Amino acid sequence: MAENTLSSNSIVRPYRSAKGSPRIQHVQASTFAAGSSILLGDVVSSDTAVGSAYHRIVKMAAHIPSTAIWGIAAGNCGADGSTGALGLGLGTTGNVPVWVAERDTEFIGYTKDQGSTACQSTLIGTVRCIARDSTLNIWYVDTANSTAGDVRIRITDVPNPGDTNGAVVFRFLSTALVLTD
Repeated sequence: MAENTLSSNSIVRPYRSAKGSPRIQHVQASTFAAGSSILLGDVVSSDTAVGSAYHRIVKMAAHIPSTAIWGIAAGNCGADGSTGALGLGLGTTGNVPVWVAERDTEFIGYTKDQGSTACQSTLIGTVRCIARDSTLNIWYVDTANSTAGDVRIRITDVPNPGDTNGAVVFRFLSTALVLTD
């Protein structure tokens, strides 16, 4: 039983996939201002604010649960929202590498518990939401929120039960995904 201190390095990342390695797809960042500054570990979703650019991605808004999640950013894109300044992904300008959220891909992320509540194996199988800590600039699994309209993930494993701010393994719900094989 450990007490983990979350930091800006406590990012969501792939854990395991039935295919071996998680699929990485390069997706164009939005030119809309909300697409700015996609960072490694950010939850990214389709840009639904710009009708003609549904194929582009933005950092998911922390307060608006998305039903168009692509996955987790596997690299940075320093887009500033202006045209012609899409930033750099890995390779092609303006493209952001994304670990694609598919039904057979699991991710690992940390919980952000209030007080001394520890991660327990009873979380396995529960549906929860994924939230953003704007101070640390990380996404975390909100174990306190199970509001039906907010949930986007199902917890599949707790590697170290008893840890405070512990890691949990999860899958995105198929109802929240853009790609559903």
